[in-house]
Amino acid sequence: MRYNTNILKWNCHVLVIFMILTMIPLKSVFCNDSGIVVGRAVLKLDGFQDEHREMVAPFKLKIACWKQDEYGEYYDETYNVQADTNGVFLLKDISVGGYFRIAVLTLPGQKEFAIPSPIKSPKKYKGQGKMIPIIFSAEKPQTPIPVLNMGTTTFALDKEGNISLQINNESHERIKSKDGYEFNDVEPDFVLLEYAARISNRYSREIDFYIKDRKAYYQADKIFNTAKKESSGSQKVSLLQNALKIYPGHTNAIKALATAYVNNGNIEAAIQVAKQGISNAHNNSAIYQLLVDLLIRTGDSQQAMTMANEYLQLNPGRTLSYVLVSKVYLENNKLGQAEAILSDCFGKVKYYDKYKDAAQIMIEYNYPEKALEYFRSYQQLKPYDAWANINLAYGYLLNDMDDDAVELLKTIPEAEVYYHVSIRARALKKYNLARTFARKSLEYYNDGTLSMSEEELKQYVDRTERSAEFENYWITYLKKIQDENDYKNWNGKPYDAYIN
Repeated sequence: MRYNTNILKWNCHVLVIFMILTMIPLKSVFCNDSGIVVGRAVLKLDGFQDEHREMVAPFKLKIACWKQDEYGEYYDETYNVQADTNGVFLLKDISVGGYFRIAVLTLPGQKEFAIPSPIKSPKKYKGQGKMIPIIFSAEKPQTPIPVLNMGTTTFALDKEGNISLQINNESHERIKSKDGYEFNDVEPDFVLLEYAARISNRYSREIDFYIKDRKAYYQADKIFNTAKKESSGSQKVSLLQNALKIYPGHTNAIKALATAYVNNGNIEAAIQVAKQGISNAHNNSAIYQLLVDLLIRTGDSQQAMTMANEYLQLNPGRTLSYVLVSKVYLENNKLGQAEAILSDCFGKVKYYDKYKDAAQIMIEYNYPEKALEYFRSYQQLKPYDAWANINLAYGYLLNDMDDDAVELLKTIPEAEVYYHVSIRARALKKYNLARTFARKSLEYYNDGTLSMSEEELKQYVDRTERSAEFENYWITYLKKIQDENDYKNWNGKPYDAYIN
């Protein structure tokens, strides 16, 4: 009997693929960020015969989430979900990275309310999901499946039928549900999570793990905050050690303990804390930065490069990975190698911010012309972005190309842009230019790009005015005593020394 060998080969391939697929755990099918979002909605009915009532019902909700695309730009993604009779909802098997909020609330009688976002864009709050508690959260602890807790979101409905969002960062009011559960209106809301674990058979283990993780974290965080206020070095070290026994991955405690050892002259102990912290904090980028910096301080460039390359291997898609390697090169005056690794970054990392981060490391090591080159590349990709232009203007100021900065800002006349460039000009002691930009910021204040109040901006303008006036007086004085050869108490020509 003759067999078709091609069919036999094909069947074998299918069998192998089937065997491999059946061995893959379900959890690995999802992306790394795939997990659970837990939250709760409460509606307060106000203004009815001077009474206050609460409504907790099986609302229909539309949850919106700001996410970033592969180039770092934000877009809105929405999910429909039905809350239970306690107003609790769960979103399952979705990416938990981003800033979540309730965008639409529909009452049982089909009355639908669109909820405007409390902020225009998440860009100003990047990496700070807690800036607006309850509504946004970017917290992703290292649990078997990430769990994101939105907490309780409270809305108010007045007698005219207008709905508003209520944000209270200070109160710890407890909201009692119909079946006796009491929910806290601010995070961390463990009761909410415990309830969610009870009604979610599939994910109860993951949520329980998250609760234990968070409770340990908050306990350690209290000790860490006590340690921050401690003036005694030995007592500070003791408190931080205790915090890390409770929650070994507390990033701020790891950094604070390492810093405390450095201040006590024990840099080797600081290095050991950082090395242990890399494992306990799940390869946290801040701990890698800390360790590389500590190794550089000891002069161990070889080990610093080893750790920087290790982080690069773990995170080849992050700009920081390449910046850490370039930092070690720059520390050893190897500009060419630093540029080469950053060029590699530009080709592999898609986020536009890579040019900005590369520019910052060049500024740190006093290569302003390279920083300007990178800032230019960043602005060319985002020519109408406020921060891209702020950074390019800063690059011009660093290279004493003040006229170019002035002309650039004329193309994007916004209060926010002028204000932040003014701050940078002031930091570079270009006080007259800082005053000009500050005045322009006040002129354009009503465009709504600045989050500060007009009074706060006026106070800043006043400070820049006084700084410029003092600067002009001081320069006039130094020039006068130099011209009159009246500077015997100075080591050299005062005006020339100050200007240069």
